[in-house]
Amino acid sequence: TRAYCHMQLKDYVAAAGDLEEQVRFKPDDDWAWAELGRAYGLLKRYEESEAALKRAIKLKPDDPYAHYQLGLVYLMSGRASEAIPYLQTTVRLEPGNKEAKKLLDAAVAETSAKPASAASSPAAAPARTIRSLSPSRKAGTCRRLRGMTKYQPRRKAKRRRA
Repeated sequence: TRAYCHMQLKDYVAAAGDLEEQVRFKPDDDWAWAELGRAYGLLKRYEESEAALKRAIKLKPDDPYAHYQLGLVYLMSGRASEAIPYLQTTVRLEPGNKEAKKLLDAAVAETSAKPASAASSPAAAPARTIRSLSPSRKAGTCRRLRGMTKYQPRRKAKRRRA
């Protein structure tokens, strides 16, 4: 989708716009809600991100990606104690997810190292860990989106006659 390509190109504003349109037409699309939450989180629109990710989790409670993203958003907004249950769920659903385990350890360390009042400030988030572990879904290549209004499949090269 275009939204996915925008995310790969780090154009989060355009991705959020495309995903908002997608959830308007398909309100039961858990993937779109999770990606919209991720886009909002990367734009530092944490309240909207939280709402979108909770909607994704409500639609598909066993989705480790949505739980991971919500935990990440809580960490980025300085709410490490709220991130812990979502990261624990991610680790439970995906035991091999090393990134979630590292973030969970960072969240636990953050909450145990700081008093409750200091842990709730946005400056308290383990920013370096978050940036280094921010996930990206791998897929095919995305072409530059200039002038692209809808999905355009690759065209096969014409054969030359000898």
